[in-house]
Amino acid sequence: MPKPLEALTYEIEWQKSPVPLPGRLGSALLLVDEPTAGTGSTLATALGAALEARNVSTTTEAAAAARAGQSVDDWLRNTAPDDPRAVVLLLTRPAETHDLQALYTATQIARRLASRPGGVQPPRLWLVTERSRCAAPGEPGRPDLACLRGLVRTLAIEEPALRACLVDIDTQPEAVENLLQELLGDSTEDEVVWRAGTRLVARLTSADLSGQQYEAPFVRGSGAYVITGGLTGLGLETARRLAEQGAGRLVLNGRRPPTPEAEAVISRLGAGGTSIAVLQGDIADPGVAERLVQAALSEGHTLRGVAHCAGVLRDHMITDLDTADLDTVLRPKVTGALNLEAALAHHDIDWWVLYSSAAALLGSPGQAAHAVANAWLDAMAQLRRAEGKPATSIAWGPWRDAGAVADDRVLALDSLTVDEGLDALQTLVVHNRTHTGVLHLDPPRLLEAFPGFSGIPFFANSLRPDDLSPEEDWRGPAGIDALGDGAADKVLQRLAKRTAAIMGFSASGLDEAVPLPQFGLDSLMAVRIRNAAQQDFAVDLPPDLMLRGATLRDLGDTVLRALGLRRETADPAASPAPLDASDDTTPDGPPVVTMPSTIQPRDAAERVVAGAWAEVLRQPPTDVRADFVSAGGDQRAAEELVGVIRRRLGCAQLDLTAQAVLEQGTVAAIAELIRPIVNHSGDCVVNVLRPPRAGSSRLPLFTFHPGGGPTSVYQPLTQLLPSDQAVYGMERLDALGAMEEKAAHYITLMKGLQPQGPYRLLGWSFGGFLAYETAQQLTDAGETVDFLGLIDTILPAPRPDLDSSQVLLERFGRFLEYIEKTYGHHVQLPYEDLAATPEDKQIDVVMGLVADAGLDMSPGIMEHQRTSYIDARVGERYRPRPYHGHVVLYRARQHHRLISALDPRYLRTEADLGWASLCPRLEVVSVEGDHLSLIDPPHVATIAHHLEQSFGA
Repeated sequence: MPKPLEALTYEIEWQKSPVPLPGRLGSALLLVDEPTAGTGSTLATALGAALEARNVSTTTEAAAAARAGQSVDDWLRNTAPDDPRAVVLLLTRPAETHDLQALYTATQIARRLASRPGGVQPPRLWLVTERSRCAAPGEPGRPDLACLRGLVRTLAIEEPALRACLVDIDTQPEAVENLLQELLGDSTEDEVVWRAGTRLVARLTSADLSGQQYEAPFVRGSGAYVITGGLTGLGLETARRLAEQGAGRLVLNGRRPPTPEAEAVISRLGAGGTSIAVLQGDIADPGVAERLVQAALSEGHTLRGVAHCAGVLRDHMITDLDTADLDTVLRPKVTGALNLEAALAHHDIDWWVLYSSAAALLGSPGQAAHAVANAWLDAMAQLRRAEGKPATSIAWGPWRDAGAVADDRVLALDSLTVDEGLDALQTLVVHNRTHTGVLHLDPPRLLEAFPGFSGIPFFANSLRPDDLSPEEDWRGPAGIDALGDGAADKVLQRLAKRTAAIMGFSASGLDEAVPLPQFGLDSLMAVRIRNAAQQDFAVDLPPDLMLRGATLRDLGDTVLRALGLRRETADPAASPAPLDASDDTTPDGPPVVTMPSTIQPRDAAERVVAGAWAEVLRQPPTDVRADFVSAGGDQRAAEELVGVIRRRLGCAQLDLTAQAVLEQGTVAAIAELIRPIVNHSGDCVVNVLRPPRAGSSRLPLFTFHPGGGPTSVYQPLTQLLPSDQAVYGMERLDALGAMEEKAAHYITLMKGLQPQGPYRLLGWSFGGFLAYETAQQLTDAGETVDFLGLIDTILPAPRPDLDSSQVLLERFGRFLEYIEKTYGHHVQLPYEDLAATPEDKQIDVVMGLVADAGLDMSPGIMEHQRTSYIDARVGERYRPRPYHGHVVLYRARQHHRLISALDPRYLRTEADLGWASLCPRLEVVSVEGDHLSLIDPPHVATIAHHLEQSFGA
């Protein structure tokens, strides 16, 4: 049933609010991005003095994006986490509208705080601007800073513990006192404006459409109209409405040519009498906007309207968002709008509509870049209105069958029909509106999806607790004690209901013993489940716990432990039991992960083949024994596969043919042909992955071999680094049995290549331990380590209930369980004989049993299994010391099912993988993929990009 426009439109209203009562603030970090004055006090100086006078320990640092993250890390390390803390970013530097440096800095700080170790209470994040918000008609504001509201709205959903707040102060003398009151008051508000000593707070309210109507019509027969993003979705539907209303000429723009479907629509519109021009080009590129204006005027029409619909998505959680992601999303919105404004400077248009998004109005998990880009458009419309120019920004909710501006799954909004959207567009233009949200806001559905919204003041006028469905009788954390003897069961029922609803299942349809990612869990769902658990139980469920393979039962156990409750009925079949049927985890240990039933790539050679297979056939092999032809491969695909393998190995002369691919057929068999190339052979311990280029000033990068593997695994990464970046690989040293001995020998080899520092070190998995110990010994010797990177190097969780021999026996037992499940052979483990065998010989006993079983496991794979075990034991005996330099941890977003199943100690849910207590200056960079796939394309590009940024020119 269509709704009247009044029921679909919303706006931001500024309401007067009393000054909050002062509370206690222990310490504050002021990050300054303001001009320094030659005489007199800057805002930071005055605020710092005022805070110190209130007994707040205050530190002031520059907020330059390149240094701000390190400043935050240093300050966090030197302040008590249980003390009320605040990070205050003072963003008052004058800047042009297109200068988004303040946004980059704020995003980096938010990412740093959000990437904290699990269980650590972060400081509150304050973003302070000066006269950047339009709180009253005529105020111009500053789009480069006002766009930060999109970041704050998204953080309220993704990272509510940060309690991020955007405060816009006045330029009057009492501004410092106003800001001091805000910081000490520590209220729940997250959008605040101070004007002439009056405190205003933002509220989402129904829009008032009773204002004076515009004098100019929506469409003129003699008029021309330009639509960017006009060849798809909303842009094309906008063109349709303009043509139906009698527009004289339409100029439709897009980066790509129109699809056949779009061409058919355009033909129909032209047949109705409207002149139509299609111009391909990126609106953010120089000259494109001018070409659009010229095309609009080319047949004698007068340019009357512009609809700026262009946009792209690059969705990431704040913990994964980097400057490149922001630039990708901002470019069509911001640069495109600025190019259009310049091209329109001398044209008297009737209207200019900026297509914004509900993501900017409400916030949207995983869409911080989308939210800030569209919040910039909203602020741009307000700036133009203050300058007397036409502009209307519409924050669209999702449209049905027209390309979603906002994802209804993400925002939990019903879609607008095309006619509802187009009617709203026409009405808002003639009502002369500046900024309006148009969306189906269903309070019960929204609160079901985002329960925390009910506690956010911004929504106080539009969402109320009584908007919850009638069957909602959960009274929150405070009501758990009153549940009595049935508390545990009711908590579990509530958790199952909430989790299933968020994932699109009924509670009965979500098997509690199956890892949630197998049901399609993604990072957005994980954040919503975490927020629901926080709202319902006041328990923090880290999203990484879910993304790395936890089951619903695991979540339930975590919640019950935090609440001090126990399951009332034990169900031993609910989770898979280990071989000896004993409890496989400590009370706070990692959850059990089910053993995989297929054989996935087992070494570097098989991963190269499997990765090339996935690239060519557009899907990964189901098993290393799967047949290439049966999976869709043919002669041409085999030739492509050979080319991809050569490219990934950097080996143009590789002796591999398409015919050999078709004859061998499987990943396992093809890998046998390339294994001699992949595995470093010979006595040389240093593998030159890329030699230094004459005349280059770049420092070389030293990489260290992974467990049981060669440094050729870094070849795809090397290919993505600048062409003059020298890369060396440190191969295995079988003769040395301790991490410390290996590192000392590597340093000798490194100094032969680079006699003096600074040094740059990188290691994946076991190689991370080698890099870490090498960095320790270099710094102990007085050398400088410029970069230390660990690629998903996991410190195994302690098992105080078992000694090392028991841990090894359990691991061997699980390995043989895996053999039976995947190869179909039962191998009996002689526990007593194995227990009496020295640890360094046990692997030989186990591999002998495997060989005698007649498995389809080549000598190359057998050797990889043996050397992997030996390196793993070296890693487990290693006791890393604290390291006070900067450490970057590239962390896989997903757990690797087999690794976690064979040894649950490696299923760590903390973002820091156990390193935070050793590395006070730890930076965590989240990378898509699991422990094995993050080092290969396409995921390794994230690591390469970060390395290039870290190394600089």
